[in-house]
Amino acid sequence: MSAVVRPPRPRALPVLAENIPADLTAADRAVCWRYTWKGTWDKPPLTIGNTAASSTDPSTWSAFDDALAAYQDGAHGFDGIGVALSADDDLVGIDLDHCRDPKTGVIEESALQIVRLINSYTEVSPSGTGLRILLRGALPAHGRKKGRIETYQDRRYLTITGQHLKGTPRTIETRPAELLAFHLDTFGPAAAPRQERTAPGPVSDADDATIVERLLRSRYAPL
Repeated sequence: MSAVVRPPRPRALPVLAENIPADLTAADRAVCWRYTWKGTWDKPPLTIGNTAASSTDPSTWSAFDDALAAYQDGAHGFDGIGVALSADDDLVGIDLDHCRDPKTGVIEESALQIVRLINSYTEVSPSGTGLRILLRGALPAHGRKKGRIETYQDRRYLTITGQHLKGTPRTIETRPAELLAFHLDTFGPAAAPRQERTAPGPVSDADDATIVERLLRSRYAPL
């Protein structure tokens, strides 16, 4: 049985702190991270003291400026910083993986359609091959990952690069209707439990359908 060949350690894009929205820099929920081999190159969260951090344990998080300083001083060889998502607020992260050519910067049209729909702060991922959209809204209970698309609102940390995607807002916008349209288009409606009906009555998803049709068929200005 042949041994697994370990690919070269990835090189992360540098963190451009000046581009990171104030919503993130003002929150005491920052962590650091470093590429770690776990059968694949992973990005586990770390405290500023270089111990294991947890996306669900606030005692392992730090002020953003402290995490940035720990990353910048290079003592622990951190590759980047990140922000933990909490159920206590409405911050949402959408990951669009493997949609960008890191050499040319060309982005797949399917990913750009989502970026245009959400129209909130968007940045390039540490690898240069993906995008991260940050917005405010409420995710439905179902549907978190499908193919190269992931979306999270809690029990997760998100790497932050500050590598802002030109043409998108520099601020984290509140987009509840757009988030719903994206989620329904990507994951579909939640499966409803079967119920006995005692009398006929109207059942309609008109509100959701109207939102999806209006937003997904809108004309968007190119990035």
